[in-house]
Amino acid sequence: MRRVVITGIGPLCAGKRGAADFFRALLEKETLLEPIPPEYERHYRFKSRFFVPAPEFAEPDRSLDVFLQIALECAALALDDAGLEDLRGGGVVLGVGMGGLNAALPSYVAHARGEGRFNRLVIPLSMPNSPVAWIGIRHGADREGFTVNAACASGTVAVGEAFRKIRDGQLDLALSGGVECLLDPCGAMMRGFDALQVLTQSADGLPRPFSQTRSGFLFNMGAGCALMLEERGRALRRGARIYAEILDYAARTASGGIVALPEDLTPLLAMFRIAQGIRIDYFNAHGAGTEQSDRVERDIIRRIWDEQGKRQPYISATKGIIGHSLGASGALEAAATALSIYHGQAHGNLTNTPMEGIHCPPDSADLAIEHALSVSYGFGGHNALLLFKRHRA
Repeated sequence: MRRVVITGIGPLCAGKRGAADFFRALLEKETLLEPIPPEYERHYRFKSRFFVPAPEFAEPDRSLDVFLQIALECAALALDDAGLEDLRGGGVVLGVGMGGLNAALPSYVAHARGEGRFNRLVIPLSMPNSPVAWIGIRHGADREGFTVNAACASGTVAVGEAFRKIRDGQLDLALSGGVECLLDPCGAMMRGFDALQVLTQSADGLPRPFSQTRSGFLFNMGAGCALMLEERGRALRRGARIYAEILDYAARTASGGIVALPEDLTPLLAMFRIAQGIRIDYFNAHGAGTEQSDRVERDIIRRIWDEQGKRQPYISATKGIIGHSLGASGALEAAATALSIYHGQAHGNLTNTPMEGIHCPPDSADLAIEHALSVSYGFGGHNALLLFKRHRA
């Protein structure tokens, strides 16, 4: 089987653009949250008072949904970071949780109520596959391309599927990752999550994953991240910078309900067999900040490491800093993991009254990382895990 490496990283999250800016913000634990705007509460009182806003563009393309603009900028950032001019000879695999609703919802209102403007391009703008299509059109991708939908695990699954395509010889180059934008003028999408009572209700908006005081996740209105995956020999021949190697990928369906993790850990623990016999130095946890999810995830961590007499790795909960961007979150966390390996640094955690039995240091630290894991647990039981290794020439 062929080896797969990461040669480009293109994150876009609120005001953070590109790998260097994104990773610096994580190491400094720079939060990006803002109070929800007054117009969100015209007809509903939110229990969660903060969110992470969608990215803004200096020169926005009014013909494209923000969802698509995020995807295109992430692709351009990853290509530039990888030192590639285009995607000719390559494919595109992106994860999407709910897709671009900013174009669809106003057109629905215009049609149903006769208010506002109906966009005649609403279908091509809001199709879940639109980001893959637009990236292919803009950057010349001419091999396999498709969209993955696996709720909050979409980005991780997309990276894993692209990894498999390259490992098995179907592709040599793939732009992968995840993108999400639930921006709408009145906050209806955020209200949906608020009504489920899965959003943080902390007074300052910080979700504080793995804290005893956690109450839910911080809603990220829109974000994305593209990762350039290449067959290792191809990357070496062109002298590419290699952030990390992806060793393996696993995914399992296991649900305790449509929005809950199962209490029976057996199927989730099965994913971690890909790291059996390997010492893990760093673990980027799902770390959503909901009461049940963090407790189940803590129990998984204890079963894998503590009960087997192994020390826990350094654990980061990236969503505690940048919020939960649903379909984009797994890709952003895969990027954080690869950057941690490459730079030998791990970001600390925003927490207080930490849960017992989990190693989530508050301070960012220098850390020699040989092997690392990044995990995502998604609504409906979609769960995925990536195994990374420091690359050696």
